[in-house]
Amino acid sequence: MNGWRHQQARLFQIRRDPAVAGDRYEVTWGCAGSPDAEMVAYAEGRGTDMPDRLVFYTDRTMSWVLFVVRTSPFPHSRDAVHEVRDGSGAVIGSFRATFTASPSRPEWTMRQGRALLLTGRERGTLTSALRHAWDAFPLFRLPQTVWSSGFDFTTGSGERALCVDRARERHGGHVLDVASPVVDRRLAIAQAVALDSLWSR
Repeated sequence: MNGWRHQQARLFQIRRDPAVAGDRYEVTWGCAGSPDAEMVAYAEGRGTDMPDRLVFYTDRTMSWVLFVVRTSPFPHSRDAVHEVRDGSGAVIGSFRATFTASPSRPEWTMRQGRALLLTGRERGTLTSALRHAWDAFPLFRLPQTVWSSGFDFTTGSGERALCVDRARERHGGHVLDVASPVVDRRLAIAQAVALDSLWSR
């Protein structure tokens, strides 16, 4: 799949469809709701949390593996590492969450090979703090759209490489904007799905 023709695409729409057996993820290229939007990745998980192994296919027929996300030692571990491999088993990259900087603003570290290292931080300090405070002492359950926010992933020099924005409409999913031509789109999609799992808890 090294010749995957969407490697230079910029905008992706990621939608999660809750189901009895487990969540389904559909990734389309192009503007949401547009008749020209094209499905580029599809996965079926178990529950709303990131499983220890999630396989993404090129479409709903699940005939061709696009990439696989493996999590170790286990998904809920604070030191869990999510490794992304292509259909042949070759490593694309990895990412992990860290909570040492601030308990209310988790950071993500994304690695691709030896040359690319990105740091993802949640946009909106106040929104993040309020969301985490509400999660700790909820008076009643609020839909996640109330806490709509986004993550920006930047290089060591501060240049933004990609961003993930939580759509405000119900079941709107996420919009993934990959500005850097160097970032592997499969790794970026996997990271966006992990953020969806974080926001869905």
